[in-house]
Amino acid sequence: MKVLLWNDELATVAQAWASQCLYEHDGVNKRKICSRDYDVGQNLYYLWDKNSVSNWAVAIEKWYEEVVKAASTSVSRFQGDQPDTAHYTQMIWGETREVGCGAVYYTPFMGGVSRMYVCNYGPLGNIVGAPMYQKGPAATSCSSASPSIKYRKLCD
Repeated sequence: MKVLLWNDELATVAQAWASQCLYEHDGVNKRKICSRDYDVGQNLYYLWDKNSVSNWAVAIEKWYEEVVKAASTSVSRFQGDQPDTAHYTQMIWGETREVGCGAVYYTPFMGGVSRMYVCNYGPLGNIVGAPMYQKGPAATSCSSASPSIKYRKLCD
């Protein structure tokens, strides 16, 4: 797996989508960024409650909780047929190397606070037939990149 780096351009696109307050994906072609030649994946999370505090940890944890539904057989060859695992599998996709996120907070007509979180990932994951990541000891299969000095169990 590669070290995941922040990409301001991915974040700008994610924020632009979040700011429209639509809880739906925007489509792969609308997420393209000028500085990269890859397709972009996306995770969304929506939360409404009386609390006005932003909580990215909740969104990320909800995406990760899908791990319990993910079949281990998909690690070496992603099946794409497991419902409710796409957020988790995009987060852990081994070839993804960049992420950028945005959020919006607004008060709908019914009171409380709505929050929508959007993260864009490049290159996208969830490719049917491709491995989610390479099995084996951490950072021993780094292709052209070397193991990270800062995160020794990931590839740069």
